[in-house]
Amino acid sequence: MKHSKILSLIAVAGLATSLSAAPRESVTFTMVPSQGLISDADTTTLTATFAGGDGAGAYNATYLTVSGSITKLIDATQHSEAAILITPPWNTITFALDDGAPPTGANPGPQQNITLANVNVDGTATAPATRTFTVAAGDTVRNIRFSAVGTGRTAHPTDNLNVNPLSRARFQIVAPNGVTISTIVQPWGDSTQSSSTAEATASMNETITSSGGTWTLRAWDTSDFPGVDSTLQNVTLSLLSTPTLPSPVVPTPTLVDYTFVSASDTINFPGEVKWFSVVNPVVLSGTSGQALHIDTEGSITAPTVNDTAAAIFNANGWLVASDSFDGTDSLASFSFGGGSRPGPGNGLPYDGRDGALPPGTYYVAVVGGDLAINPNSPFGVVGTSAEIAGTVKLNARFIPNTAAEPPADATQIILTDGVWSTVSKALPAGGTAWFFFDLPVMPSTSVLHIDTEGSTLVPVNDTAIALYRYPGGQVINQDNNDGTDLLSALSRGPARTADLNIGWYSDSGVRYNRRDGLVTELSSPSGRASRTYVAVIGGDAATADPATATFQPGYIILPPVANAGTVNLRIRYYTTGAPRNQIPPATPINLVDGGEWATATQPVGISDVKWFTFTTPSFDLSNTDALDIDVVGTNLLPDNDTDIGLYTATGTLIDSDDNDGPGQLSQLSYGSGRRKSTGDAVRFKGQDGTTSGSNGNIGPNTTYFLAVGTGTSTTHANLFSTQPGDGSLNGGSVTARVRAWSSGAPTDPAEPPASENLGIIGTTTPGVEAVVTRTYTVTDASEIRWFSFTINDEVNDTNTFYLDIDTEGTAPGIVPVLSNIADTQIGLYSNTGVLVGSDDDGGSDSRSALSFGSTFPVRPPVPTGDSAPGVNREGQDGPLVAGTYYLCVATFFTTFDDVDFGVSPPIGLPEINGIRVVNLRTNLPGRACPNPSNVSGPGQNTLAIDDELTADDIIVFLNRFFANDLASNVSGPGQNTSQLDNELTADDIIVFLNRFFAGC
Repeated sequence: MKHSKILSLIAVAGLATSLSAAPRESVTFTMVPSQGLISDADTTTLTATFAGGDGAGAYNATYLTVSGSITKLIDATQHSEAAILITPPWNTITFALDDGAPPTGANPGPQQNITLANVNVDGTATAPATRTFTVAAGDTVRNIRFSAVGTGRTAHPTDNLNVNPLSRARFQIVAPNGVTISTIVQPWGDSTQSSSTAEATASMNETITSSGGTWTLRAWDTSDFPGVDSTLQNVTLSLLSTPTLPSPVVPTPTLVDYTFVSASDTINFPGEVKWFSVVNPVVLSGTSGQALHIDTEGSITAPTVNDTAAAIFNANGWLVASDSFDGTDSLASFSFGGGSRPGPGNGLPYDGRDGALPPGTYYVAVVGGDLAINPNSPFGVVGTSAEIAGTVKLNARFIPNTAAEPPADATQIILTDGVWSTVSKALPAGGTAWFFFDLPVMPSTSVLHIDTEGSTLVPVNDTAIALYRYPGGQVINQDNNDGTDLLSALSRGPARTADLNIGWYSDSGVRYNRRDGLVTELSSPSGRASRTYVAVIGGDAATADPATATFQPGYIILPPVANAGTVNLRIRYYTTGAPRNQIPPATPINLVDGGEWATATQPVGISDVKWFTFTTPSFDLSNTDALDIDVVGTNLLPDNDTDIGLYTATGTLIDSDDNDGPGQLSQLSYGSGRRKSTGDAVRFKGQDGTTSGSNGNIGPNTTYFLAVGTGTSTTHANLFSTQPGDGSLNGGSVTARVRAWSSGAPTDPAEPPASENLGIIGTTTPGVEAVVTRTYTVTDASEIRWFSFTINDEVNDTNTFYLDIDTEGTAPGIVPVLSNIADTQIGLYSNTGVLVGSDDDGGSDSRSALSFGSTFPVRPPVPTGDSAPGVNREGQDGPLVAGTYYLCVATFFTTFDDVDFGVSPPIGLPEINGIRVVNLRTNLPGRACPNPSNVSGPGQNTLAIDDELTADDIIVFLNRFFANDLASNVSGPGQNTSQLDNELTADDIIVFLNRFFAGC
């Protein structure tokens, strides 16, 4: 054991004032004079009165007269303690006990009297030297120290043991209630000495508590031989009142069999002592079969991290044990009683090294860093290190049975090099399935894999496992969910990341990456087989805190989750040549050149991965060829969500994708051309590489592997390492599709998005600007709205025609804030999907604006009255040729692609509610109606608007009007169609119907 940090304060003077207290005011001794050694008849009473103080907590003793002599002046301090040094105690009393020749028969004297009960019953021998003293009721006596000076002489001729009797003196103290303690002072040891002197000291550290009365102190030689035997010199008596318990004390919870209970407290200043209490329920000894372990694991201190010292005191305040280093690194640890269990971390084992312990309440002082102990003071401890921050923690565990025998119902697994060995076993609810295996001597390069693949438990197929060392029952490794789904796995060997995945790549198990240590830590170095026990429970294991850990040392399992069924334990080891980089089992996709989709479908469980493989044709992606991949046809519940990874045949990751496919499905596209996609998926346009993948080339006539994982948290890495996240609960079936071209990939025309057709844009009055307005409400920041319109003439700087587009009137429009409805973006596309222009903040505040055509005269911004007006309208976005255009209106953070009507709206912004307004302003001629009443197609279809005015248009308009939809806002006050308000009134109905019946 290492105790270098614990200091003993032998000198009581000079301790901190906070530990000092006044001594008792008086102590009375009734002493037998030297002439009364035999009869104890005469007594003399001497009194010493303690008074005064030096201002620092130390009190001065008055002179004490003993047989007319002046004794030494000493200091008396510490917790009501009065220490009196009597020098010499009885004017150098000489013991001449049974001074004659040794008798031939039985000696009636105290020769070799170990119990000190026989005191010369026949009266012929000299009685022991005896002194008595009185102590007030309720006081205690403790720490009686003696020293004896022995005068050397040769051994008695009849001393066959060659023991020098002159070197032994025995002391005994008896309380009024008969409680007795004793000790021996032995200056010379057990050897014959020539004439000389030597001094030794012995102490009786026990505490005796008794009612008031006479206490007796006896002293004599341990052997009864002729001559002068021993001379007493210094006797120190320490008298103590009932000690004051430390305060505050943090109680440790009631001990629970085998389980650590804990308490903690915060360090507030350097050297602060934190007090805890622990109740020991039984008598602990090396043979009791029970144990108490106490440690400070989990403490966190600064500036020296995890450094504690601790001292344990009994209820009377006397030191029981102290420690600094027996736990992990520099943490304190204690072990009382019997048995042997693995210690914490790299600390000493719990082997009962601190001895026996009576039942009762014990007080534990814990400091960050070092502490110093005053053995002459109850609860006498101070912190001596500058550990100024952190938390100290005390853990206590009671072991009712120290025997650490493995479970008798463990099932053996016979291992064979390189082959899976599997054993199945029933697991009852809340129970433990035990196994064991033996390993031969293994080289440092050996590999061992253990898992519970194939287990079938209900209601949840969830396991946790632990390895136990035999003998001793030390927990070596444990795991919860490194296997498939919620199953368990361990992997030992020299660390690397290249071994197999658990479950042969087809599921979510963590790769066998040898994360759990070397196999040589399990195998025996002596040439004998080494045994290891495996515990399997049906549920999760608590591992963070030793106090609540499921897998306890000594083959002890705390109650687990009550899953039940059949446990399947698999173990495989490799002395040499463990497999790595194995190709995962995959479903083939028979790819056909020429662009035809080739597909394959596989069922898939939750949080799982399915693998597919295909071979490319003789194509050249750097020229005109292409390769497309998606998972259209996948059917997962509750969320149809995938994540895919593309690998070479050697396990190199080329690319991965999450949501480029329709909905939350995935896709990849390489090479040339542009092709239609499904639903809202990104167009196939070689977006993942026009010559190769981002992490490697995609070559002709080459085999590739595609991993399809369920959920967005799937990760992909080299060596076929695709791992779905634990949070995915999707299951069902996955479908992989692949197509390729080796003779020129096609380019399909982009399909215009569904839009509201605004018709032909133009003014009915030459020289008067026409304004076409659409007003609608949005509830989601990711919502985009498409409008289409036609201009019959080009707008340019030569013909002075213009077309200006803005979102003025969008509300609230006060201060632009992220995801605020006023913060708009617009993008204008040709009818072939090419982006013509886009804008974010060209309008007032954060609204948007585009200006095409005439640059002069400059058209001022639309007046809004807001704090930041928009830019001038001066054709800054260029000319527009005659034709049909598609306008996208969206919220900030939208991305407009250059082609294919590609718009990516913002994702993850808060939902918003508000009015959005889009305005088209032009001086183009030829429009019959500035705001047409054609708002519907057949069947009241508002997305595919026809060129006819029918009852469907009236119905759609009125439905919007009475639903308070501002899309029916076509008039301002007084049926003003050039200055629209944001209200729905009868003016809007009148204007709409007038246009309708006018045929426009």
